[in-house]
Amino acid sequence: MIDLFSDEQTITMVPGLNPERLLAFLEAQLVTPAVEYATSEARQQFTRIDVARLQFLCELADDLGFDEPTLGVVIALVDKLHAARNDLRSIARAIEAESPDVRTRIGMALTRSAL
Repeated sequence: MIDLFSDEQTITMVPGLNPERLLAFLEAQLVTPAVEYATSEARQQFTRIDVARLQFLCELADDLGFDEPTLGVVIALVDKLHAARNDLRSIARAIEAESPDVRTRIGMALTRSAL
């Protein structure tokens, strides 16, 4: 089961986050809520990953003084890093499923290309 948090819960959980800052992060698309639902007022729910992302954004803004454009660049780079890590895990699983001789040839090829 995925834990979901309201705006209010999320703001309480993240130091330095307030309604205005949350709205700015949402409008800048620095974070995308996991679930959006329509009521008389716009509302969304956040996962633990969303909360961690918001905390990271607040820390970058408060501790390092990053402005919104800089936050966008940094978070885009972090997203790319996470995607690359996932790709590497997939490649490692695929290599692991191969026979020992294929794994040996791949290892040798990687060693040669690193030189």
